[in-house]
Amino acid sequence: LMSNNDDSSTNLALFEMKVATYAALGELYYCSASVESYNNYERMSQQTQVSIKYLTISLRMVQERLVAHHIVGKSPTVEWLCSNGPRSLILLQARTAKDLGKVYQLSGSLPLVQKGKDVLKFALAISVRLYFESHPSVSNIRRLYRGGNSNNNNIGLEDEVNAWINQNPLFERV
Repeated sequence: LMSNNDDSSTNLALFEMKVATYAALGELYYCSASVESYNNYERMSQQTQVSIKYLTISLRMVQERLVAHHIVGKSPTVEWLCSNGPRSLILLQARTAKDLGKVYQLSGSLPLVQKGKDVLKFALAISVRLYFESHPSVSNIRRLYRGGNSNNNNIGLEDEVNAWINQNPLFERV
């Protein structure tokens, strides 16, 4: 899934490192924003925006790589992404989506909170497909998505996420 048809494991590892660095920066700014939420709303808001920027860059970079190798004219699905992308990259994508959803929730802005729900659903659908149902990552994403509700009902989840990806294949509106 590298540019110029270069799929070497070294180049994939370098790409993953770059994407993971953006994701880590996003998580770092999220941590800073959550600390600031107790003291300084303006500073928290600035930190939240920087976090969203880095996490979005990471998400889009991975999604563009994955979608570039998808069949032209068809939207990718959760099943296709999990079956055709390198597992390490897909797991990074799910963790980054979880973190972005968390940041959107921290923002408190209703439109961003809804975006956060969409991104968390994506993270949950990917994680449910790659892990077992009671995996800690699945439980954590479900808790964030449902606000603490432990309902494990995933009926229709993947269909909802596939429809969302179909409308937003490169996460332009994330």
